[in-house]
Amino acid sequence: MSILDWFKRDKIEQRQSYTQMAMDVRADAIAGRRGLGELTGTVQGCVSLWEQGLSLAESSETMLTPTVLGLAGRSLGFRGEAVFVIRGDTLIPASHWSVTTRSGIPKAYRVTIPDTGGGRSDTVLAGEVLHFRIGADMAAPWAGTAPLRRASLTAGD
Repeated sequence: MSILDWFKRDKIEQRQSYTQMAMDVRADAIAGRRGLGELTGTVQGCVSLWEQGLSLAESSETMLTPTVLGLAGRSLGFRGEAVFVIRGDTLIPASHWSVTTRSGIPKAYRVTIPDTGGGRSDTVLAGEVLHFRIGADMAAPWAGTAPLRRASLTAGD
């Protein structure tokens, strides 16, 4: 093998590795942070339909405002659940939460309430929380499962 052939072969291998790296970066971008494809236009369109559909729903309950229902729809689409803390006649969305159960029934929530100065954590009883969930599993009925988790995306295929 001549030195010229060796350089040509090396250049072709480099080009293939760069192409593979670019494809891997693109697959990671499509799959998103949680491997669910939350950045694709199709997913965003579907979640927007959930958000807009629920925000247009009519309810005789004054706490279920279009804003609250829209937030619930978006959270249900991406997370499979949405948690709101009941404060008087207002529902305050929680950005993060963990559930404490007894015999599989939620008893208390540790919630993080978002705020402009940073989130604030609080522990509230289950009766002080409105917890929407979809796709609950028998092994964990207190937690929802996102539709995207149930139909996972493989960007590499």
